[in-house]
Order: sequence, then structure tokens, then C-alpha cells
Amino acid sequence: MGNSNLIPYQRRLTREHYCRRNGHGPVVLWFTGLSGSGKSTLAHLVEEALFAKGWYTYILVCEARDPKGLYRKARAGMIPDFTGIDSPYEEPQSPDLVVDTGQLGIGESVSRVLQVLPQRTRSTRS
Repeated sequence: MGNSNLIPYQRRLTREHYCRRNGHGPVVLWFTGLSGSGKSTLAHLVEEALFAKGWYTYILVCEARDPKGLYRKARAGMIPDFTGIDSPYEEPQSPDLVVDTGQLGIGESVSRVLQVLPQRTRSTRS
């Protein structure tokens, strides 16, 4: 069942065009963990390190802590089964990398993330 108002658009610029220009393939880094575990700090420092190496980056993180007041509402019992409050955090089953920010310094944490990127992105940059 299709919609006759929708017309597929064939892009002229392909993934290969961007890879050649950027010197690396696309990659998504997904930082998961409990609130306050250092995800945003690590993500921003990784972004800065990649930018310094000439990589094109774009970061999507929650800048303001709990901007919708979800943790406050969950603690007040207004949101049941909230991860980290009354529902456990479920770790990914098969992560490519685990960085324990409670055990590692921030410099070592950034280094570990950066070490896995060239093998994941077909990077021509170090």
C-alpha cells in the first residue's frame, strides 16, 4: 500500500562521496549509562579529539541535565519503571566497547574510544 503523494528521491551524493571527502566512513557512537556516569563529558572530549584530527563530527547529547524534569517526576512516583530509579539499567548485550568511567581516568577513557574508530570507519586518518 503506497501513498501516491510520496515520490522517492535519488540522491546524487552517495555515501562514498562523503567518505572520500571526509577521509573516514560514517560511525555512530552511542554512550549509555546511568545519569552522572560521565557520558556527556566523555562524548564532548571524544568530539574535540576527533575534530582536532580533522574528522567531521556532530554530537547529540542532553546538554541540560534532566531538562524535562523526568528524574524528579520518577522519584516522586509519577513515572513508573524509570531506568536508574525504580527499574534497573540494562547494559547492552554485545557492546563494541565498554568504558568504565568509574575505574578509568577521562584521558584513558577517551583513548579507548579513539582506538576503536579506525577499524570501524575505514578511516584514512589516524
